[in-house]
Amino acid sequence: MSSHKAEEKQALRRQIRQIRRSLDMGERAVMDQAVRRHLLSLPDFLEGAAKCRTVYCYVSHGNETDTQGILAALLADGMAVAVPRVEKDHMAFYLITGPDDLTGGYKGILEPKQGCPAADCKAAPVLVPGSAFSGRCGRLGLGGGFYDRFMAEEPDHLWIGLAYEFQICSRLPMEEHDRPVDFVITEKQVYRKDI
Repeated sequence: MSSHKAEEKQALRRQIRQIRRSLDMGERAVMDQAVRRHLLSLPDFLEGAAKCRTVYCYVSHGNETDTQGILAALLADGMAVAVPRVEKDHMAFYLITGPDDLTGGYKGILEPKQGCPAADCKAAPVLVPGSAFSGRCGRLGLGGGFYDRFMAEEPDHLWIGLAYEFQICSRLPMEEHDRPVDFVITEKQVYRKDI
């Protein structure tokens, strides 16, 4: 990776983190609700979720776009929900039945406890966090490369980034290993890779 690109990525990540930290709790709740509403009415997501009644979802951490409401809605709908656990330099998804199946893991992020069954549905949609996205669904990850590696290992999933509108950038410092997503959903709109 060129040092210029690496510096550009870090600067953008810092800038987005700063904006997210400055959000008022009430403002965030309204934005999170809108993201959830857009996601749960997206035909491609609903179709993908119906294939094996399973959704792979990250557990939001810090000021990320909230997934707690999404997890609760999916579980209430009888959907199987899988969340990631970091295992050395990669991550694997495990099925959970609710918040009691989670424990603190990598960098304090909630992960499935030991004993949760491994998820195995290559057709399930995957909800993906990110520092920033482009309007054409390019993705700047959080810096660990876990999702990029998982996307390379299991390319057949439907990939959906969740973000706030201010995380959409006209230009992203992308590299060859940075994988785009199929959709990005913000509180304002749905972006599609093929448009």
